[in-house]
Amino acid sequence: ENYVPYYVLALRLFRPGGLIAVYYVLGGGPLADPAVTDAETIGIRRANAVIAADERSGMSLFPIADGVTLVSPKPGAAIPEGPVEL
Repeated sequence: ENYVPYYVLALRLFRPGGLIAVYYVLGGGPLADPAVTDAETIGIRRANAVIAADERSGMSLFPIADGVTLVSPKPGAAIPEGPVEL
């Protein structure tokens, strides 16, 4: 459930050539089952959607183990400032 706020916080650490590695993006497998609606699975689904739609960065998802997404900043990306609610 805190995946998105942590992603936003990680964006603040982005530097040119930087990379964010996000683990457990496949959540051990239940993400594709719409009947699974626990908080963790919903949080992972939401984080995956936010990362995929974020125009400030590019991403690649690797189906290794429980899934790894690599996110890299686009040149000139506007990085958010201010508090992030966790």
